[in-house]
Amino acid sequence: MLKTASLENSIKLKELGVKQISDYYWWKSPDGTKADIFPKHLIPDWADCYSAFTVSELGEMFNEIGADLFIKAYGEVFNFKGTQNVGVLGVINLMRNPDKSSKMVIYLKEQNLI
Repeated sequence: MLKTASLENSIKLKELGVKQISDYYWWKSPDGTKADIFPKHLIPDWADCYSAFTVSELGEMFNEIGADLFIKAYGEVFNFKGTQNVGVLGVINLMRNPDKSSKMVIYLKEQNLI
């Protein structure tokens, strides 16, 4: 099963100005009651859709900040304030869960860190 950022987080990322470049997109039904993920090549140019970022796509966005800012941001988002012990476990946690990764990108964008 394909793991991507949730529709809610994908909408927020688009609102924050994150470029909508992904291999998959959330596309709502014409009546707006349902949304599903489709590969990029199946989405018409006219469609109003949201990038359904994968973990690797979100990970590329993290490259723009240093390790100290990453650790601080992780602590703020996931309530580990004041810790320097996020390290590998925090990174692994993000790399397994695109919704957590998307929350990090949202925080970083809102704080103008990326």
